[in-house]
Amino acid sequence: MAIKLKRPTSVWVAQVLLFVFGLVFVAPLVVTVPTLVIRGAETPLFGVLLVIVVDAIVLSLFAAAFWGMFRRRQYGRWLGAAMLLLAFVLMTVGQIFRMGETAESPTSPPSAATIGAEVLIAILFLLLIYSLVFGKQVPAFFAADESEDPSSEGHN
Repeated sequence: MAIKLKRPTSVWVAQVLLFVFGLVFVAPLVVTVPTLVIRGAETPLFGVLLVIVVDAIVLSLFAAAFWGMFRRRQYGRWLGAAMLLLAFVLMTVGQIFRMGETAESPTSPPSAATIGAEVLIAILFLLLIYSLVFGKQVPAFFAADESEDPSSEGHN
């Protein structure tokens, strides 16, 4: 039996975030499918189906990344990094548009603390992606199980 390396902290955090972001993409499916059934002809079918297909694809990519990281597979590492980068880009674009909307409203401009918190979150997110891709312990963690066949465990 081979010695398995401990799961690095960056892999744990990445898996938790992949799970949470996957849940975020479940919500539109939960809302859209009943809308299609209840409203029927009132709702444009193409738009609803497009939302369902895109959400299902993104959800499956998050799930595949999570599962690949769980099983110590290289595809999980790279797909996880790509999905976290996608989530980062989507969050950043959303924040930029939200900042533009609040800038037009003179009653509630964003505070320095809000901007500082958003910058800090962005930096921490990028550090997580960087450590997942270039961290010293991460390649060893994913390479430790590549040579073993998981179906052969316990058949010594």
